Amino acid sequence: MTVPQLMGPFVPISNLKPLEGSPRRGDVEGRRAFANALRSASRSSSTPLAPCSLASNADENWTTQEIADFVGQSLRQVYRILARPRGSGEYGSVLKIGLVSLLVDDYDEAIDFFVNRVGFRLIEDRPLEGDKRWVVVAPSDPGGTSLLLNRASKPGQKERIGNQAGGRVFLFLYTDNFTSEYERMQASGIAFVEPPRSEAYGTVAVFADLYGNRWNLIEPRS
Repeated sequence: MTVPQLMGPFVPISNLKPLEGSPRRGDVEGRRAFANALRSASRSSSTPLAPCSLASNADENWTTQEIADFVGQSLRQVYRILARPRGSGEYGSVLKIGLVSLLVDDYDEAIDFFVNRVGFRLIEDRPLEGDKRWVVVAPSDPGGTSLLLNRASKPGQKERIGNQAGGRVFLFLYTDNFTSEYERMQASGIAFVEPPRSEAYGTVAVFADLYGNRWNLIEPRS
């Protein structure tokens, strides 16, 4: 089996470029350095780089399977980098909103509302210093933004409970089945303060959480 055959359909042979310095068998640091070299080279190359010189430069004790495993591992690292969107920092960096803080009056009553009524999952609930807790809930989509239930502890914070957006809609909950979710949430006792309507961006209804923050339930228009 040749190195180009190991590549499979991912990289055309015309795009292959040799990369010197491939490591010998058992050389853990060398393997790590070689992978880093692949990563660095891929950032400045317009085409993916492949360790084509691996077979010729490697120690005779390398087996075909070891070469295949190492090439495959290296290429997966390169492709993970190349598949990432370009960020504002180092090539391949990614930014996303992971948590949104929601001020609550009581952890347990907030958990009960979002898990048992809205249908979220309890992701984390662990103690912090004093009587504080790190409580995270999230919708069923594992790739979406999660909600940090942050208990208000100071007068200024308590004044903002239920009014974090100054009376406007604060958060937007997306669904792919508006009718089903709307009926389920109504049956669970969630108060909708505006009836469903059709907009240019999709079907939407406004509901209030247990503290009065306004949410949009939206099925985006495809």
